[in-house]
Amino acid sequence: MRAANSVHRMCPREKRVARVGVRAGLAAASLLAARAWAGQENLASAADAEASSADRTSRVAPNYALEERFLPDQVSKLVFDLVVTPHWFGESNRFWYSYETPEGTRYYLVDPGRKAKAPLWDNAKVAAALSLLTNFPYDARHLPVKRLKLVDKDTRMRFQVEIRKDAVVPNEPKRERSQEDIEEQRKEGEMKQGEQEDQTAGTPAEKPEQTRTIYFAYDLATGKITRLDNFAPPKKKPLWAFLSPDEKTVVFARGHNLYQLDAANYAKALEKAGDTSVVEAL
Repeated sequence: MRAANSVHRMCPREKRVARVGVRAGLAAASLLAARAWAGQENLASAADAEASSADRTSRVAPNYALEERFLPDQVSKLVFDLVVTPHWFGESNRFWYSYETPEGTRYYLVDPGRKAKAPLWDNAKVAAALSLLTNFPYDARHLPVKRLKLVDKDTRMRFQVEIRKDAVVPNEPKRERSQEDIEEQRKEGEMKQGEQEDQTAGTPAEKPEQTRTIYFAYDLATGKITRLDNFAPPKKKPLWAFLSPDEKTVVFARGHNLYQLDAANYAKALEKAGDTSVVEAL
């Protein structure tokens, strides 16, 4: 009877022990499951990190071809004129200007007093005339004209065109060799000698620009273009000289002082450097 009661009294204790054991087992199983899940997440995170790193590496790879498109030399081909620069006539209040667009460069003549604007010339006719006079094909969108200047009391526009140095121009008279031609030939000889020395040393040599300049005049009244054969271009203005608009007075600086030359003495100074007969006004 006592044994039966003892067994009966221990049954609840055993039940509590059993419940504790079940709970402990469930906790252990949950911990194992959590660790296993955490391990899978870590593997997935590592895989995602590797994929993301590889993706970032592929995105930041240098693209030099794309970068080259935004260099100044390349961008300048996409940007055209944004402002108008007037070139005033000396004998009237009119001015002319050029404006470049994707369709080419156009030239206009403006009369502010009459509030009128018209094309300076017909690009197609100018291109045809230049093609005939130089034996080179030109089109209206790509006129090769440079350095336009009003001359002969604003009745004509003088400009220049560069062509190959060895080009044969129709009916071009043979030009006599000047001192400048002799000096240019001497420089070319020195350049060729330098190229040969660079090639011997294994250094690539830069070839000089093989072009020459032809001058033309456009008559504003008739629209006729004339080739100026044997035209002697004016000498380039030295950097030290500042000319007045009428080109009759020249001002220059020396030793923190300003000096003045008239047209005659300026011409003498250009002809011979260090000429003691040149008269300077302080």
